[in-house]
Parts: sequence; C-alpha cells; structure tokens
Amino acid sequence: MPRPPAPISLTAKQRQTLQTKEASFAAQGRRRWADRCRAILPRDQGYGIDEVSGILRRPYRTVQDWCRLWREEGIAGMEPQTSTRGRKKELDAHERMLLAKAIDRGPRKAGFPGGVWTSPLVAQYIEQRWGVDYHPGHVRKVLKELGFSVQQPRQKLALADPAAQQRWRSRTLPLLKKTPKREEPS
Repeated sequence: MPRPPAPISLTAKQRQTLQTKEASFAAQGRRRWADRCRAILPRDQGYGIDEVSGILRRPYRTVQDWCRLWREEGIAGMEPQTSTRGRKKELDAHERMLLAKAIDRGPRKAGFPGGVWTSPLVAQYIEQRWGVDYHPGHVRKVLKELGFSVQQPRQKLALADPAAQQRWRSRTLPLLKKTPKREEPS
C-alpha cells in the first residue's frame, strides 16, 4: 500500500501570499498558475490530494507534483517558469541577422554557383559559416521566422518578344508537330 502524501501546513504569511498570487494569476487569465496556488490552500486544511484534484478538475499526479514543488521550493515553486521545451536555437539573433543579409545578397556573393537559394543550399551555407548542421526541412522554418517566403519562378520570360513568340507559334510549331497517319481502307 502506498504511503499517504505528507500534509502541508502553512503560516499565515504563506497563506496570504498564496491567496494574493492566486488572485493575481486569475486576473491575468493564467488559470494553470492560479490552480497551483489553489491546490496548496485546501491541503493545508486537511483535504487529500484526490479531493483537491476533484475540486480543481486536475489529474491526481498533477496536484501531487504541485504539492511536491511547494514542499521543495515554497512560494518559488508556484511561480511561472520559462519553457525549456524544444531544442534551443542554434543560431543567435546576430547570426540570424547575418544569415538574412547573406540571403538578400544572393548565393553568388556567398560563393555558390547558382543564382537561386534552395533549402539545402542555405543549410550548406549555415554549416560552412557557423558549423551548425540544419536539416533542409528545418531551414524552411528558420527562413520563415526571418520573413522569407517560398518564391515560384515565372512562367513567361521577362525579356521575351511577344511578336516573335506569336510568329514561332504560327509558323514553326505546326511544322514540328507530328500529324497522325491516315488509315487507308482495307
């Protein structure tokens, strides 16, 4: 049989601080952080974790973790923490700014033969310049964060002569097309 969780006893000052924080979080619309404070107050009055989790409509384990945080860290355990989820950004703000400038200048200025940036090419540039290995799929996300978007090539040539194109379509193209052979009656 698992042992019951240790009870929590609060001083008047701690109770007042928790109530103030709970009201502040609730006013800001930060329900999760308000519930952290709400979970500790009934535990001080003798309610069990299962009862508190029913009142707050939170999982038993969550309330149990909040109580453990209170015992270990006190009021600091009730404070919002910055998220540590996800991978940290490999390029800092300055390096991202330099990357944006390099993209604006074009791949030729960066020492590549082509005139168009592609995700694999940007990933290769980042690897050469800063030694950070990015997957080309992730490079697209980085570029979007920097304000760049995917560009599709135009379908018609910018410097094409419309009259010459029409002449080619009417005179040369019909000569190039194959015509089906006529079947003769047997």
